[in-house]
Amino acid sequence: PWPMLYALLTSLLLFSFSGLLSWLLGAGFASGVHMLRFLAWLPLLSTPRQFLHTILAASGRQETAVVILAFGALVNIAVNLWAIPHYGWQGAAAATYLAELGMICLQLTSVFFSRRCEKGNL
Repeated sequence: PWPMLYALLTSLLLFSFSGLLSWLLGAGFASGVHMLRFLAWLPLLSTPRQFLHTILAASGRQETAVVILAFGALVNIAVNLWAIPHYGWQGAAAATYLAELGMICLQLTSVFFSRRCEKGNL
């Protein structure tokens, strides 16, 4: 729970203090405030994905962990190729969120599927 609490705190701080971006870096960064607020919640998705990756890798399923990571990267690239021309940076951010969620779902499926196989439930 501590890393998730840290990720939540980080996300809240990034979101809350994003308004200081243009004050610290100048008026030219005013549009960055909205971008930072949109991306502030990414640590809440990356933290569980990294934990699940570690669980898979440490349990002897390194190949599965890497395949899921590569699949997530390919999904991110493919969605970006479509989303950026239509939605700009919002599309790129949404593609990243989508890829993170997809990897979490695949990792959870892999972890629970392997546990069921080990117990002989399949």
